[in-house]
Amino acid sequence: MPCQPNSQAGNRLQQEDARFTCYIPWCERHIRQKTVLIILENVVGPPLHVIYDMFKEHYYMWWVENDACDCGHSGVSRPRIYVYLLHKETGVVLHDPVALYHELARVLRKTIRTTPKDYFCATDREVICEAMTTAATRNLLFQDGCLDLTYLLTPREKGVVDILCREYWSKFSQDPTQDGNLVMFLGDNPGYATTWSAVSQKIPCFRNNKGFYWIPSKKRWMTVREKLSCLGLPVDSSVCETMATPPIQFRDAHRASSLIGNSMHLGSVCLAELVGLVSFGKRTTVAEAGQLAQEGQQHR
Repeated sequence: MPCQPNSQAGNRLQQEDARFTCYIPWCERHIRQKTVLIILENVVGPPLHVIYDMFKEHYYMWWVENDACDCGHSGVSRPRIYVYLLHKETGVVLHDPVALYHELARVLRKTIRTTPKDYFCATDREVICEAMTTAATRNLLFQDGCLDLTYLLTPREKGVVDILCREYWSKFSQDPTQDGNLVMFLGDNPGYATTWSAVSQKIPCFRNNKGFYWIPSKKRWMTVREKLSCLGLPVDSSVCETMATPPIQFRDAHRASSLIGNSMHLGSVCLAELVGLVSFGKRTTVAEAGQLAQEGQQHR
């Protein structure tokens, strides 16, 4: 469902936003079909009371707020909320979903912890290709083989880097280029918001804003593949091997980049769906239960 009406990056008009109206037919359809379980994902801060009012006669409701660190990706920020809606007639509660989620997240956070630099997986070729595209877009002279992409920044972007680097010196009395986990978002006004990983040790949440995520220690921005990696997607060979899956291929870097701001985190989705499928089930009739028992006997 649309996140824009509830996002802090926008005006947060919520139910006053025209895009919020799509919730109404979505709700009516599920009520009519008596969908057993609905899992709704959105940015933190949706009008839960409105969602509850739309479903309360037919559904029970639970919700959990999560971040990528709940599934081990502590080096990136992706706060979201997952709402579970269980039909009162067709569904049955098997476990407390909130307690189960927090227990699983506790174990995962204790076991796995990434840092921002774990996502810096771009090859020199990828960096140069993105530099070539940016140079053409900005009508600047491309410097073949140069991995320092400072020359491609606009005067405003260079000013943001300078301000944030001075702010880093002031706060930590250290050279920001020596911090391998430092990522700065250049799309915000630094006089209004300091958007970086210096304090949280998390890569700032991706948005539809086209600003670069600058890595001072590498003097370049994060490539599309690195940002996809932050979302838990299998784009790096080591991750693909661990997940036992082929890598996701993307030929259009511009389109992939435009989708990143609206994407869910794969690990967070898997954890939320696991909790939903384990915590809830479909209520069976006496006839259905008898048929299932008979089929079980046949398989034996």
